[in-house]
Amino acid sequence: MGRGLGSMATLIDVDAIVIGGGFSHVAADYLDRVRAVIRDTSVLAYARDVAVMVPSLGDEGAIMGAAALALGHDARIFAATPA
Repeated sequence: MGRGLGSMATLIDVDAIVIGGGFSHVAADYLDRVRAVIRDTSVLAYARDVAVMVPSLGDEGAIMGAAALALGHDARIFAATPA
């Protein structure tokens, strides 16, 4: 996962990656491992520093975003927080 996300961060220059759902619960240190692989395998410096986090709303984020859109609210009112 870390290699793929590192490649994605290199190709499209993202500032943050949010990992939710089952993957965010695989192991207590899962995000730390993903961050380490990104840091160790990314060729470009900006990709090594990408933030990896879980959604601030946990597993409910997708449904809350859908509800916000359905109600005409801006779904960006929900933000991700570092784990």
